[in-house]
Amino acid sequence: MEQQVRQPRAGKAARTILEWIEELLIAAVTIAVICTFVCRIVTVTGTSMVPSFQDGDRVLVVHDWNGVEQGDVVVAVNVLDEPIIKRVIATEGQTVDFDYEAGAVLVDGQPVDETQFGLENGITEEPYSSFELLEFPQTVPEGCVFVLGDNRAVSEDSRYLDVGMIDTRNILGKAVFHLLPLKSLGPVKMSSTTQVPLNQEQQPQRAGTSFVRSALEWAETIVMAVVLVAVVFTFLARIITVDGRSMEPTYHNGDRVLVTKLAGAPQQGDVVIVVNALEEPIIKRVIATEGQTVDFDPQQGEVVVDGEVLPGSTFGIEDSITFLPDLPGQVLEFPQTVPEGCVFVLGDNRGNSTDSRFVSVGMVDLRNILGKAVFQLYPFSQAGLVS
Repeated sequence: MEQQVRQPRAGKAARTILEWIEELLIAAVTIAVICTFVCRIVTVTGTSMVPSFQDGDRVLVVHDWNGVEQGDVVVAVNVLDEPIIKRVIATEGQTVDFDYEAGAVLVDGQPVDETQFGLENGITEEPYSSFELLEFPQTVPEGCVFVLGDNRAVSEDSRYLDVGMIDTRNILGKAVFHLLPLKSLGPVKMSSTTQVPLNQEQQPQRAGTSFVRSALEWAETIVMAVVLVAVVFTFLARIITVDGRSMEPTYHNGDRVLVTKLAGAPQQGDVVIVVNALEEPIIKRVIATEGQTVDFDPQQGEVVVDGEVLPGSTFGIEDSITFLPDLPGQVLEFPQTVPEGCVFVLGDNRGNSTDSRFVSVGMVDLRNILGKAVFQLYPFSQAGLVS
């Protein structure tokens, strides 16, 4: 009688290897998606963002699809030779000017309160540089932002012609988490340290990455993604290959399903993966939960839960196909009440499934449930959420 999730003994190793290859391929795709569309680790170079970020700091930058706001720290690309990390001061439609006597940035005629960014007011002095400056006031064009470094004395930013207004399409993402140094570990927040003054040796600096730093950032990002994927596939989700006919017509031999532990406690009708019941994990449907009483109606060919007939059509299978096998000593006596912390499971193919009717399986301890089947991956014609 067929009952296994995976493989019969012949070909067991091959199937296990195939599952691991599939999971590694999905993991590789996941890592690529994370690195490309979700987040990056960026190394801060230079002192243009002191006191918020120091040279060599590592920050986690997350792509933000909802746009950026005043005060956000962003990383922009395609502006200078290297990416730059700066703070958004004004967004599209706002007008920027400077009051150098007061050391203030004016947005729409009002001085920006720098203390909201963890900085001091009066820190914006007139730039002294060989780089060409924009003329102010300037209105931020549509789809752009105006950015400044927190260390205004040494930051090459939107005040300069070669940077100017930043097209939001060139924003890699927001800095959301401080990774290094460890003493600064945590969500990005600001401090109130004083600015680094400009001296004769200092010129506006670009916060970017050399080839070596860029390679290191990618390596760190990939390692982080690998760890994340490993955690997901170890503790949160698995891909399971169905082997055999015990869940037909719902699942067929060779089908692939995504199983997760995050879908909550098993409920009646859920399809679950059970371990430690037989030699191999088994895939079955929950028919009853703790405290419910299970019996069988041989005349109707149906399972009965708490005195109510539960027809097969409830789960999308045929009616009148559920019987107790005539196998003395191998089948439980019914009715049975499901103990606390357990569930009663059946295969959808009732005539070809070893499940809770049998002494060898019996009531399934919730601690032995690997997870719920939530998404069918293969065949592609059946891909979609498990109903």
